Amino acid sequence: MPSSPRRHLLPILAGVALLLVGGWFAFSLVTTARQAHRLQAQLDQTKASISALDATRAAADLEALAATAQALRQSTARPAWRVAEFLPFLSATARATTAAAQAADGLATAALPLVTAVGSQQTTVGKVMAALDAPDQLAGLRAAADQASGELEQVPAGGIADPLGKLLGVSDSIAQAKETLPSLVSALDSASTAGDALRSMLGVKKPTTWMVMAQNPAELRGSGGLFSAYLRVRFTNGNMEIVEAGSRKKLDGEFPRASQIPYWTAVSPETAATWGPSLGEWASFNLAPDFPTVARLAAAGMAQRGTPVDGVIAIDPTTIAAILAGTGPVEHKGVRIDSASAQQFFTRDLYEEFPGFDDVAAKDELAMGLTYATIDAALKRPLDGSALWEAMSQAVQDGHLKVWSKNEADQAWLESLPLASAFAQHPQDVIVGFVNGTGGKLDPYITREVTIDDSSCPADGTVSATIRMHNQVPEGLPPYVDVTLDQDGVPDPSVPSGFSRTYVTAYAPGTTLQDASFLKEASKDGKPITPVYGGTSGRPDWMVPVELKRGESTELHLLFKVTKCPSSAS
Repeated sequence: MPSSPRRHLLPILAGVALLLVGGWFAFSLVTTARQAHRLQAQLDQTKASISALDATRAAADLEALAATAQALRQSTARPAWRVAEFLPFLSATARATTAAAQAADGLATAALPLVTAVGSQQTTVGKVMAALDAPDQLAGLRAAADQASGELEQVPAGGIADPLGKLLGVSDSIAQAKETLPSLVSALDSASTAGDALRSMLGVKKPTTWMVMAQNPAELRGSGGLFSAYLRVRFTNGNMEIVEAGSRKKLDGEFPRASQIPYWTAVSPETAATWGPSLGEWASFNLAPDFPTVARLAAAGMAQRGTPVDGVIAIDPTTIAAILAGTGPVEHKGVRIDSASAQQFFTRDLYEEFPGFDDVAAKDELAMGLTYATIDAALKRPLDGSALWEAMSQAVQDGHLKVWSKNEADQAWLESLPLASAFAQHPQDVIVGFVNGTGGKLDPYITREVTIDDSSCPADGTVSATIRMHNQVPEGLPPYVDVTLDQDGVPDPSVPSGFSRTYVTAYAPGTTLQDASFLKEASKDGKPITPVYGGTSGRPDWMVPVELKRGESTELHLLFKVTKCPSSAS
């Protein structure tokens, strides 16, 4: 019996239907894949503008990102994509792409108002104030980041390498997002916590005045280097002005030596007994590595002269170089410095170009002028946000920028950051400080290497510190640099060229003199020594004078017995 034409037609129709369905399905996947690629490209562009701290460009990129993410969300809501989410060889990436579109849309939409507000401000302080004035927007961005993190956590860590994943190339992006979002949530939490402190410090609640002290490591002190110049800056509702600037010599002349700073009112009795009248002189008060101790002394000195301050900020040539990375070069009296040359200029070149004792005033004025020009540029110029952020982050991490506030709540917040540079932040660690003992400027030519073993503070155990130093002072340096001064500040001609003396002080783990560690053994180049015992800001300390001639090296080894492990700082 001949077959019916209908029987032949059915398979053909079924095949055509399958082809159409398959084509529709493939077209939907390809269309969505292209949108996913556009989302990836827009994400990369947005990350670049945010990393550059270019808020204006970032706002435009966020707006485009939100539109792209919303288009992708519409595509992932279509039936073909919903089917893909249940197919074994496509489901992982399909679900991951859906989650990524939702996360990107939520984050971009929440971030846009905040970034737009920040971008409308011209100065760095203004941008910070704009963020502080938008607590609801910060909270909204934090909630969006938390939600996005939760959405992406549903994506299996290793389950997005299916064929669709290779087509879309989303595996690395989602892995990066899963890794980054928790840190974003944490950063936003920190920003929320920091809000009150920053408002207080920037004079929103009431005007605040800060002392900015420049420290020069060409002549070492415990907190960084010789105090050489200062600024007093005032914040009023976020607006900053420089109200006074001067060299240290100006402060030296206002009161007799050893009473320039009423140190006995600012530090603990054991600290005053250990360091004595040196804490009362602007040339030597910053002997301890514990910056709150140094800052309280500086604030006491400022109060005595009738110019009280609410906090103290310490900067050094590395900090200035970091600022110049954002501002570009500055010039004073025909001398130009930039981020690449600032460190070399302040620690070496300054003294070689102004070598004589008769020219100290010109040298100090030049250093002060360039420091002032740097701060002024930071206040008034457009900044390269990316370069500034990268350089300043490293400077802060390495302890070159230090901040102390008289306000206890603000100081508590600062002590959650490296900016505080406080003993209280490292109760379990041995801390080593260096102080110049000649009055010369040879410290840039002395290498110092500190190794701390077992600093996790093993109860009833030991912690050791090894300090290696090498004198690499070259021949032919100017007398102002290569000099040893006597107690009256007069050059001692009997001391050979290239000679260095450094007071090395090791501060043992602990929070009080009663429960802290004690020195069990001490040696210098393998031979036993007896360091000088003292106490600073709750820490017992042991000091060793190290004298080196040109080309000489030495190694100190100190072994501490831990009697009680102090609790870690929060």
